[in-house]
Order: sequence, then structure tokens, then C-alpha cells
Amino acid sequence: MSPLEVTLQIASGQTIAPEQALAALLARTTDPEATRRRERNAAIRTRDNALREAAQCLAHDAPAIWTLAQRLAQAIARFRACTWPRIKAGLDVALSPAEDALRQAFLTGINIPSTQRHLYELLKL
Repeated sequence: MSPLEVTLQIASGQTIAPEQALAALLARTTDPEATRRRERNAAIRTRDNALREAAQCLAHDAPAIWTLAQRLAQAIARFRACTWPRIKAGLDVALSPAEDALRQAFLTGINIPSTQRHLYELLKL
């Protein structure tokens, strides 16, 4: 488990065993380059899973993947323009399940794909 994964689990309210946290911290000091790679890979996995979760929330009528990618692209654009700035400012924002999943994706710090084509590629896997 990478330090990023430990942080994200704690932020989401999950408990972490002290051994897991210690192992993640020790890995940072023994091999920083490998830790950086692990953290980036963990962040990408977390972002992708959060985007898929948001898509599931938007798939109430079981649309085709291309249509779902379009809905997700629109939701990301709305979230980026309206909700994310408020969250970054520390304001209390009521989030729908899809917005909560998008928040998790944005919290990774990894670039969020915003085009229908890129999201389609992500969702079809």
C-alpha cells in the first residue's frame, strides 16, 4: 500500500492498521523513486476507479458506453466549474453520489480526462 492510498483511506473515514501506515512510510525512505512510481500508479488506479464509480451513478437507464462517456464528460465539466472550486475553498458542499466519486477522482491530483473519447476508452475496459 502506498502513502497516497493510506492517506485516501484515512480521508474517506476508513481505519488503517498501524503496521500498514508504518510500512508505507518506511517504503518512502528506503526507495524514494520506487515509492514515487507506486504513488503515481496508485493515484491513477484510484482516479480511474472513482471515474468508473461516477459513471455507474450516471447510468440509471443503462445507456451505451459512448452515451455514458458523454454524460460523464458533462458531469466532470460541471464539477470542475462549479463544485470543485467550492471544495478547494473549504466550503461545505452537499454532494450526490456521482459528485462524491468525482471528488475522490479530483483529490488524487492526477489529470482528469474530460473528453468523451478519453472517458469512453476508460469506461470500455
